[in-house]
Amino acid sequence: MNLWSAEMTKLAANALLAQRISSIKSLSAVCEVTGADIAEVRYACVSDDRIVAILVYAYKKDTGDTRESTAISIVNNLLSENAEVSIYDSKVEEEAIWLGLEEGNVDFKRIKIRVTIWSIAHEACEDADAVFIAAEWDEFSNKPVDKPRQTAAALAGF
Repeated sequence: MNLWSAEMTKLAANALLAQRISSIKSLSAVCEVTGADIAEVRYACVSDDRIVAILVYAYKKDTGDTRESTAISIVNNLLSENAEVSIYDSKVEEEAIWLGLEEGNVDFKRIKIRVTIWSIAHEACEDADAVFIAAEWDEFSNKPVDKPRQTAAALAGF
């Protein structure tokens, strides 16, 4: 793992841990009211090995290039934890994703059965417990989209 991938992994792991702690605290409050056992609920939740639809497999915005992609390291780490991973990227060919995952993985057949590559982003996220967007793409931005300016001719009906 290169330095940038290690740093990104550290930040992502810390963010996921903070979210998990916050969620468990909220669930604990609900359990107190309902009479459910938080220890049993927590155990059941952390035993679930489904994860992180990975959106954007490429290494940077609007490219199909996967060289040194953060997503490769993240997917490999998740797979080493026996997670099931969904991947979506509108720019990267499916074959390139498989080649990136095959590289350096001795038991690729075992890995391949736990990875699903999707052509539609919302389908990749459908059963995911978490979603990781590996690069800043407009497709996943909540920024307002600028409307194209109309020319005077268009406004006049020409």
